[in-house]
Amino acid sequence: MLPPTQESLADIDAQLKEHPNRGLLSGSTHGKNILITATGSTSPTLIHTAVAGSVQMDEIWLYAMNTDPSNDVSIAILFGGTSSPADLIEAKIPHGEGLCLVIPGFVINNGVSVSAYATAGSIVSVNGFINRITPEPSV
Repeated sequence: MLPPTQESLADIDAQLKEHPNRGLLSGSTHGKNILITATGSTSPTLIHTAVAGSVQMDEIWLYAMNTDPSNDVSIAILFGGTSSPADLIEAKIPHGEGLCLVIPGFVINNGVSVSAYATAGSIVSVNGFINRITPEPSV
């Protein structure tokens, strides 16, 4: 195998810089599922608080699982508020389906809190990850 050239090292470096840093949801303990205990918007369960400021961004991916043996459960994901539809995304989580994608890589920052409540408490678990994105400085 030949040693890498300056061009190939620069290409690898550029590719690494394009990929964000993956991280845990701030509402999770060591990457464990987050049990949605809340049943209303007045005191929702915290899932993640985005990075502070407006330069870096968190791309958030969330999956939900319904543990009820026979009933579907609805979940509301709140993005920094409780107004529908501006701050809220609703999804029905079927029973017995395993993990369901509910948030497919939305980008947030400025300390926005992402939280959730469900139609039945302590039935739905949420897990996922964030990709912390730091834009390249302009030249």
